[in-house]
Amino acid sequence: MVDQRYFEFLAERGLSHVFLQGYYMTSIFETWRRFGRLVRDSVVVRLHGPDREGIERQTGESWDRIVAPKDEDLARLVDMMRDMRDRSLTIYLNINNHFEGSAPLTIERLRARGLFDGE
Repeated sequence: MVDQRYFEFLAERGLSHVFLQGYYMTSIFETWRRFGRLVRDSVVVRLHGPDREGIERQTGESWDRIVAPKDEDLARLVDMMRDMRDRSLTIYLNINNHFEGSAPLTIERLRARGLFDGE
């Protein structure tokens, strides 16, 4: 589990935290809410999803459709990343097919929510 000392350590050394949504990690939204004020310069956001094998069964390993929509997560992600952008952070966003079933379609869903406007 990450804590304030961890984020202070990163900030003091000019290092970036990777916000990983999925697997057994604490929600990125909770982590950002608690420690976002300590993030400096750049940030990495990785969307992976909770269960690699489960989603591979759902998709049949064909990554051309959304099989596990995460509408609430996407809405929260847009708000979180706008906050990051308002703080002039450089953001690296990585979306895995395992998040919803198709990374390109998840990107389009984020685009439709206005995440990439003005870039």
